[in-house]
Amino acid sequence: MERDSESNEYGRPRRYENEDTTPTSDRELKGWYSYGLAAEIFAVAGVGSFLPVTLEQLAKERGVLRSDHVTPCVKPKSSVAETSHLLLRAAGRATNDKNESQCVVQPFGKDISTASFAMYTFSIAVLVQAIVLISFSSVADHGSYRKKLLLAFGCIGSVSSMLFIVVSPSIYLVGPVLVILGVASLGSSFVLLNSFLPLLANNHPSVVSAEEQAGSLSASVDMVEPDGTYSPAPDGQQSDK
Repeated sequence: MERDSESNEYGRPRRYENEDTTPTSDRELKGWYSYGLAAEIFAVAGVGSFLPVTLEQLAKERGVLRSDHVTPCVKPKSSVAETSHLLLRAAGRATNDKNESQCVVQPFGKDISTASFAMYTFSIAVLVQAIVLISFSSVADHGSYRKKLLLAFGCIGSVSSMLFIVVSPSIYLVGPVLVILGVASLGSSFVLLNSFLPLLANNHPSVVSAEEQAGSLSASVDMVEPDGTYSPAPDGQQSDK
């Protein structure tokens, strides 16, 4: 079969410039499945479990009581006197309003409960993720930079997650920044990963073989015109109509 310069070895023409039309290999399929598996682990274990707890604990160790905005929420248990002080303070708080004993932080000069700190962080992360996805989704669908973008977002998400090892209560605001980067990179990675599906499916040898077999039978099948009428299918010795 004769092939032109715009087609791959199976004869499928490129839909846009620099489109990858090489046959899908088992290595590419294994890579696609492996990346999805690794990303799902971070989505379930990291975003769903560990990051919210970590953010709340960092905020709590940095926070103070709403009642006086001075007393730390977490103090080291280093002496009997300190333990007695905590017990007396707890007994005194029993008669006070519950809101006065809440643990709060003031990242922007306004009280934020440490229990809600993670919720606000993930809300901002989802907003940033939506903006990023809208900005580059067309590139993922029609561009030739899928792999580079996928590697870039994967590296950004991995590094931002590993940097949590150096985050301490004194710099607890670095935690939300890392979470936002990680969540935005995670969503972007899934978009780019799914954008490979049309290429992997269209270039799979079984799909290409089925298309060739269907094409060889098209000469004996009538074509339906837009007005609902039928016309003979074109062949090598017959015009289109």
